[in-house]
Amino acid sequence: AAELDDAVAEYRKALDEKAFDVPQLAHAGLGDTLISAGRIEEAIAEHREAVALAPDAIELQLGLARAYAYARCLDDAKAALKVAQTAAPDRADVLYTAAVIGLLVGDTAQAEASLPRAANAPDAPARAHAALGYYLAAHANADGARQQLTIAADAIAADDGVGDIDLLYWAAMAQTKIGDAQEAGKL
Repeated sequence: AAELDDAVAEYRKALDEKAFDVPQLAHAGLGDTLISAGRIEEAIAEHREAVALAPDAIELQLGLARAYAYARCLDDAKAALKVAQTAAPDRADVLYTAAVIGLLVGDTAQAEASLPRAANAPDAPARAHAALGYYLAAHANADGARQQLTIAADAIAADDGVGDIDLLYWAAMAQTKIGDAQEAGKL
């Protein structure tokens, strides 16, 4: 926690000193760091600032959508996501964020439609595989879940996703679901 607090302080200092050439990315990075530190309301403010500086940037809209989702401000999350979906409906990170928000709001149709597409996209983030693993485990498909978690673990080994809080969350949730299903005799 102290490391995250130090990172937040460094981001804020650099932003105050106008040390970044692309301040919207600094605000987004600070927002992601604040999410990792559990400071969600502050994260939302930073992601809003990033979007205000570059409203057409898909990555920034997705960061704002994720921050809102963590705060359970699901209508706001869906609104930010819609901007990204309109601009790039087939991008893996857009599909992944759509699936996560679908899972959070209980829209299984959205999750079912988006997760496999996100995980199978050429630019699929490791967290998409971990989230699909969770979804499959929750639906008693342990083999499919393990396959997706293996892909995610391979990405971590290749340093694509180290420290990704979403990746770690979904991987842990999938492992828990698999264990619960095994105990209940469903697998």
